[in-house]
Amino acid sequence: MSKAKTDKKSEKKSTRRSIRAQAKKDLHEMYHYNKLKLFFWTLIIVFAIIFLIFQSGLLDEYYPPPEEFDSLNRLITAFIAIALVKLSLAILHPIYTTYAGKKVFRSYAAAKQSWRLLTYIIWIGTLVGVVAYLVGFENLALSLGLISAAFVYVMQTPIMNAMGWLYIAYSKIYRIGDRIQADDIMGDVVDITLMHTNLREIDGWINGDILTGRVVAVPNKRVFEGGITNYTSQSPYIWDSVKVAITYESNHQKAKDIIEEEMMKAVGDDVKRLPREIQRMADFPELADRFITKPTVFMHFADSSVNMEGIYACRSDRRSFIHSRITENILRRISEEDDVTIAYPHMHIIQDKEAKGK
Repeated sequence: MSKAKTDKKSEKKSTRRSIRAQAKKDLHEMYHYNKLKLFFWTLIIVFAIIFLIFQSGLLDEYYPPPEEFDSLNRLITAFIAIALVKLSLAILHPIYTTYAGKKVFRSYAAAKQSWRLLTYIIWIGTLVGVVAYLVGFENLALSLGLISAAFVYVMQTPIMNAMGWLYIAYSKIYRIGDRIQADDIMGDVVDITLMHTNLREIDGWINGDILTGRVVAVPNKRVFEGGITNYTSQSPYIWDSVKVAITYESNHQKAKDIIEEEMMKAVGDDVKRLPREIQRMADFPELADRFITKPTVFMHFADSSVNMEGIYACRSDRRSFIHSRITENILRRISEEDDVTIAYPHMHIIQDKEAKGK
């Protein structure tokens, strides 16, 4: 069995393990409610049962309902309907994400995002139904119009965030699991709510694409203001570079060979997969020929050095690790060569002989 097939199988196994682990985590969160939540839902269910018994008319002979019971009846029914929808969604969440993550999307992140969209649709339908039930279907349009006008006036910023959420869901400018940068904030998308996009922050106070441990909430309206960069929308691969300044007296061909060899050692497996990824990334056929498919070194003249820039493709989530490994190996290889020297800012003082004699 070839190494590429082995890597592919191990990748699939790793994906399945991560999906199972996340599903177990969700089930754990679902079935281990704290005592307060358990008491709350028990109270709601008991209250609903008692209300339905009164609503059925079985107790009218013993406890006749008052005249004003109709309005109270509607309010209680609406409250119970909302509570039951909330409970149903809480129960279905881990079941849906587990099944859809394995069978439909093959990705927990995609299943989570689709569940978020489905949840909002269900809640919108529920709220419209509750309003229609409370005010009557004949007054629904007028009631929704008045409520919407007041809502738009008071909640301008939240509405812009909600519109941003709709735009994100429709255009798929980014999805859960993508690595994005919004102006100066960079991170992995872990959740997209109606108001915010939650990013697991990268970089921050750490120099490199390393998770800082913080979660940053970016308002969804940011998508209308521009400045959104998606590193993984079409492919997990991005292009990076390593720069080395070599003295003019060095053996430049040897230095170039060292840089190319160390880049190839670090990303050789990715180079094999790259042509297929490029075909996915190319917006039109001619664009595919403009990508660099293997590690390449470009040379530039500078004032006191020959600058060599090695370009290579790697997975975005491994960029810092691969860059560090290439840099370390290049330094080690160059230190072993007598005719290759790294250039750095320094000064030579040449004293004139005649001036020295005086």
